[in-house]
Amino acid sequence: MLNAGHKVAILVGAGALQATEQVVAIAETLGAGVAKALLGKAVLPDDLPWVTGSIGLPGTEPSYQLMSDCDTLLMIGSGFPYSEFSPREGQARGVQIDLQPDMLSLRYPMEVNLVGDASETLRALLPLLEHKTDRRWRDKVETWRALVKQEVIGTPAIRLNV
Repeated sequence: MLNAGHKVAILVGAGALQATEQVVAIAETLGAGVAKALLGKAVLPDDLPWVTGSIGLPGTEPSYQLMSDCDTLLMIGSGFPYSEFSPREGQARGVQIDLQPDMLSLRYPMEVNLVGDASETLRALLPLLEHKTDRRWRDKVETWRALVKQEVIGTPAIRLNV
C-alpha cells in the first residue's frame, strides 16, 4: 500500500522518538512529507525541507495541507486526538504503527495496523519499500514549507513592550 501511494504523508508521535533514523529513511524512500504531533516534536529537526512542523491546534499551514492533500497516511507512534486535522475519511489509505494495539485505527480508519516498536517495525518495513522517483509530491511539500518560511522571515517583528 505504501508503494502504491503517490502522495504519502507521515505523522509521527512520541512512539517514534527512538526511530529518527528510520523515519528519515522511510520519508526519503517514499518521497513523503512529515508532520509532527505535539508529543513527537523531537522526532525530527524542523530544518529538514520535507518536515512541515506541528499538526493540530498549534499546527502549521503546511502540515494541514499535507494531510488535506495526501492519498496515503503512515502514522507512527501517535494517538493524535484531532481527527479534524487528519485526511478526510476515505481520502487516504492508512498504515499505523504503535506499541499499543488499542491505539490502532482509533482516530482514522487504517487498512494496515502494525503492533510493534516504531524503530524495529520501520527497519523491517524499509527493504519492502520501493524508492519513489516521481518527486512532484515532495517538491510540493517543500514549496509549502518555503512559502511559510518566507512569510515569517518577511514579517516585521511587533514591539510588545512599548
